[in-house]
Amino acid sequence: MAPKGDGIVEWTDELESAFVDILVDKFQRTHTSSWRMKDWEQISKELEEKFPGVILGGDKVKTKAQRMKTQYTQFTELIQHTGVGWDGPTNTVKANPDIWDKFIKRNSNFRTFRSKGCKHYEALKLIYKTSSATGGLRISSTDPPHSPRSYERIEEEFLALRNSRGKEAIDLAEGSGDSDDPIDEAEEPVVTGSRRRVRKRGSSNKSQLQELIDLYKESKVKKDKAKNSTPPESKKSKSVTSPEKPAQNSIGEAMVILNQMRGTISVREYLAGTARITEDERWRQAFVWMYEEARREWLHNLVHP
Repeated sequence: MAPKGDGIVEWTDELESAFVDILVDKFQRTHTSSWRMKDWEQISKELEEKFPGVILGGDKVKTKAQRMKTQYTQFTELIQHTGVGWDGPTNTVKANPDIWDKFIKRNSNFRTFRSKGCKHYEALKLIYKTSSATGGLRISSTDPPHSPRSYERIEEEFLALRNSRGKEAIDLAEGSGDSDDPIDEAEEPVVTGSRRRVRKRGSSNKSQLQELIDLYKESKVKKDKAKNSTPPESKKSKSVTSPEKPAQNSIGEAMVILNQMRGTISVREYLAGTARITEDERWRQAFVWMYEEARREWLHNLVHP
């Protein structure tokens, strides 16, 4: 018999969303994402209880979390690039085609962001950015450069923490080791190297963490409201009048779709696509029925065969 979780898992939207919710809840309780295997087994058990028939296992959920962390890192790099815009509520990324080409040539994973964005970005940012930020000398690559004095302060705090524990070795690598020691969820008072003051370890980090948690919750509430309600203007326009819908597979329908792609394709691609769908009925029908990413690829190939 195959070990538990050995088969292929279909991560549906519902399963993935439930998984992310569990990760966020656990992170808020432990303030870390460096969980032990017994923690991943517990996460797997929670998901299996919510989705009867789904068989996961600790290794499966841990691997899924690692893939999502990679996705978060790549997406962060993308939206911080000059000339790239991201609309959080609609999860839409807008960039010049040349920028997309540069990222996609380097790694094909960026192609997915072009059509789908990063669905759980706020949650992933809460988990992974905050985890690295609360790691002492671990500094996130997405953070702005620190001043020399900032590095001195960080080093002083790190050395003070080490001295307060009897100069025991401290492993800075995230997720190192696989012991089943319980994760410390409480803050301990620590005496710093200076006798002039006593502070709580991570007190400033804790306030930053709470701020990120509050921002994530606020963003989630806004998204849920937008998803479950129709804007008043939209309702009004439907009740008063609505523009005549173009005939199916007509030039008008194809041009509406093409115009909606503005900002994600070049002018040359737009003009080449216009010429093809107005001259060739078969390509026009195919264009209407293509999914969005395929349309972009088709338009790109018209200009760069």
